[in-house]
Amino acid sequence: MALFRFIRGIAKKHSIIPFVICICITTGCAQSGDVQTSPEQMSVSWLLAYEEWQLFQKGKNAELILEDIQWRGNFEEAAQLSDKVVSTINFGVLPAEVSEGDERDSVLAVFIEGKFDKFVQPPACEMETVDFEGTPASRIKPRKISDTSRLEKAVASSPLDRSDLQIYEAAPSRTDPGLTAVWLAFQASQLLSNNTEYADNAALRDQFNASRLKIGMSKQDVNAVLKAEPLESGVIESEASPASSMHYSIYGSTTSFDLVYPFHYFNVLVLFQDGSVNRILTVPGGEDMRSELVERFSDVLKPMELH
Repeated sequence: MALFRFIRGIAKKHSIIPFVICICITTGCAQSGDVQTSPEQMSVSWLLAYEEWQLFQKGKNAELILEDIQWRGNFEEAAQLSDKVVSTINFGVLPAEVSEGDERDSVLAVFIEGKFDKFVQPPACEMETVDFEGTPASRIKPRKISDTSRLEKAVASSPLDRSDLQIYEAAPSRTDPGLTAVWLAFQASQLLSNNTEYADNAALRDQFNASRLKIGMSKQDVNAVLKAEPLESGVIESEASPASSMHYSIYGSTTSFDLVYPFHYFNVLVLFQDGSVNRILTVPGGEDMRSELVERFSDVLKPMELH
């Protein structure tokens, strides 16, 4: 009970009560050194237990790894770079031990040609200063959807190993408020919750898990994998040549949940060229999806079909 009160206090401070306890149940909380995850509950979070690091062996098939960890993680993007397909998935890594006041960050898993290559520190995003109600404010600079520089930086980054992780995770940087409470909640094995909203969010995380998609798929393949028609489809017109406009589809939902960003499900933005998938990205799902697209990308997406 003392641990429960401690976690509840931190969670309340950071406004994460709606989901923090539920994490323990849906991800399969365990005592120290005992990693357990229910195979029926897929894609429930982006959290990766420290002990699961060993499952990521260089050259191992991505699907085998993701099946081992119940398809957790937040997929970021995929594209063909030169002659190789590269994709990245973001993970919040649970350390072996947690102490009050620890600050945590995430790691990026890099997959090349469908096989695990390495973990890297997520590349820094380009920032810009904008006016916000008369006050200068910093934000991530919107990029073109065709911009693969973040993937290129990830491929060029030095790999992290388990020893690097302990140093890297201890360094305070870009940390989401309240993550320490999440780590503690994840390790507390006796907390219970009947949070319907979290369960509904987990179902959408699993259905629209972009990690299951592949470059080169047809639109019919994508529909079958995600078990849905797109929310909208349209074109991204090229400034240089309107004739070379690229078709896109967005899959997901417009339902929003009161959950902290890394746990909320993501919608999937798929670009097609000559009828095949050539780019996969994600954007936070929910009723604010259009504004999220504007904030993240400088391209103009022109819907032609709404479902």
